[in-house]
Amino acid sequence: MASSAAAGRAAVYDAVFGADVMEKVRSSKVLVVGAGGIGCELLKDLVLVGFGHLEVVDLDTIDVSNLNRQFLFRPQHVGQSKSAIAAQAVASFNPRAGPIVSHHGNIIRGRMFSADFFRGFDLVINALDNQAARSHVNRMCLATRRTLIEGGSTGFAGQAHTIRGGATLCYDCRPKPVQKSFPVCTIRSTPDKPVHCIAWAKELHALLVGDAPNSVLYEPDDAPDHPPAAASSAAAAGPTAAPAADAGASRGESVYMRAVRRPDDAVCDDTAALAAWARGAFDALFRLEIEKKLSMGDAYRTARCRPTPLPLSRCHGFEAACEATLSAPLPAHRTPTLGECAGSFLSALQTFFSDPARRQAAREGRVAFDKDDDLSMRLVAAAANLRAITFGIEALSEFEIKSIAGNIVPAVATTNAVVAGLEAMEAVRALAGRDPADASYAVVLSTGISGGRTVSGDVVPPPNPACSECGRARVILRLDTKRLTLRQLIRGVLCGALGFEEPNILFAAAEAEEGAATGSHFSFLEDEDDASLLGLPLAALPAGGVTSGKLVTVDDFALDGARVEAVVVHVDCEGGGEEAVAAAVEVVGDFSAPEAARAAKEAKAKQAAQQAASAAAAAAAAAAAATAAGGDSDSDDDIVAEGSDADEGSDGSDDDDVFEILEGAGPPSPPSEDSSASRKRPREDEDDEPKRARLGEA
Repeated sequence: MASSAAAGRAAVYDAVFGADVMEKVRSSKVLVVGAGGIGCELLKDLVLVGFGHLEVVDLDTIDVSNLNRQFLFRPQHVGQSKSAIAAQAVASFNPRAGPIVSHHGNIIRGRMFSADFFRGFDLVINALDNQAARSHVNRMCLATRRTLIEGGSTGFAGQAHTIRGGATLCYDCRPKPVQKSFPVCTIRSTPDKPVHCIAWAKELHALLVGDAPNSVLYEPDDAPDHPPAAASSAAAAGPTAAPAADAGASRGESVYMRAVRRPDDAVCDDTAALAAWARGAFDALFRLEIEKKLSMGDAYRTARCRPTPLPLSRCHGFEAACEATLSAPLPAHRTPTLGECAGSFLSALQTFFSDPARRQAAREGRVAFDKDDDLSMRLVAAAANLRAITFGIEALSEFEIKSIAGNIVPAVATTNAVVAGLEAMEAVRALAGRDPADASYAVVLSTGISGGRTVSGDVVPPPNPACSECGRARVILRLDTKRLTLRQLIRGVLCGALGFEEPNILFAAAEAEEGAATGSHFSFLEDEDDASLLGLPLAALPAGGVTSGKLVTVDDFALDGARVEAVVVHVDCEGGGEEAVAAAVEVVGDFSAPEAARAAKEAKAKQAAQQAASAAAAAAAAAAAATAAGGDSDSDDDIVAEGSDADEGSDGSDDDDVFEILEGAGPPSPPSEDSSASRKRPREDEDDEPKRARLGEA
């Protein structure tokens, strides 16, 4: 049955797109980056259309909160790799589909995702949820000359379009607004910014005192052994969260769901019982849940900082803070201590449920977060800071949190599905050889008084000349990183093939292991840095060396800052000596900036020489006229005296000549703010005589 359905679909696509286009689709090799909300829909679409070879990359594991939107995942998949499960799930949709390979890793930091990896695909499609990763994939596709289909969504707004270097705008051609919506997996498992913790705290507010079923932290009460929705006084009197840890562990359920069930009136009217309930909720949210996920192994593997469980015993002074904040809030403009955060969280919960009107509104799901409601803001601020502290993120004042809390937009699953379908269509068009100038820029919009949705299309704009990514000159260097030395790279490739004069080399430091940075960058300028490095192979340089897939930036202030960004691709050079290794280097791409800069410099020097010659001729003519007019000898003596001073260099004019001889680059340019430029110039605070002596000795 499945085979006949696939055959029927294939016949339809052949009729719609043409058999020749579909043959290209079936023989293509496509990389999908991201297996979340858009990624699940996209993989389904690509497989059903009949794309030949698919590979998918994602760094996340499946969370319970993903199950209601990312339809490829089931409860038994919680804790497993998103990319692996997504690949397994879609493989059954079309028996005629080609292989589907999954990669569980970080597309930015993963060692295997080099330029070689990207060059192995006909097409790359983004299904990512953060700007940093999208910008990185954009950069890699520009450098490796691969077509990229870019798409994303925010609420009911979304877009999808084709990016081809030099023909269309790239992802970074337009300034990006501050991100206001965040992927659920980031909020629940891998926060790395205060705003992620604030988004989590707002969802916790809904779970604790608002519309719980609509919180991304909510998990359905579908297990027969779950206790009643309201916590009883007996349950609240003891450590309610501890039994939940054991009961939920086998199903991947979160520990906190039992502990945060709203207390009944008997608990709410008993001060001690209500305090015990609040402490149980704290313990489940900030200690037991984190301990359980850490025990699962991969839950926080891709988090920038693994969380540390937070028991109340670590929150020194929380009792006093709780008592104080029951009557007066913390200062809004001061960052609170850990104990103050814990105390404020506990007192906010107790205040909510000790007030009959508030607890009734909470039970009915009528309490919506309002940043102008002091009690809601106090609960969210305390929870956000406690979450931040467990993940090693900076805590903020309530005032700072309040300014952020009102600007978070929820993701919409339907928008993700529309964007994924548009990306799949763009992929077919790209493989069909559609002119990039005709590629569509599709936007999903909210329009009309009725709130209806529409999809509009437009032509993709050309590149932005001021873009920091596609506006840069780029080349690909194919070379043997294990044998080619830094000296050979500088003199044979950068100065020889590319035409630099005094290249400065900069590249990001490697990581000892994924997620653990060992440094920020490596910079080298010949004659200014350690000359012993010149004899080292590129791969043996400090900071992890230059290896395959490394992005290397080269600039030259002797050529007015001419700049190139090169992607290094390792190619084994078997046999032969140093000359053979150097001769095997391949430079892919067109880079004319050094030649253009050199031509401009020579034209400027020629113009200066002409101006000097004109000035000298004018001076000679004036002198001749003065002599003919019978000028006295004193004026001649004055002219000779001025010339004598110039010969001795007393007016500083000979400093330019010394620079020209030593540097071969004409008069010195003004000092640059860039450190690599400033170290090439004499310091302005040095007196003239020592400067002249050193130059003379050189």
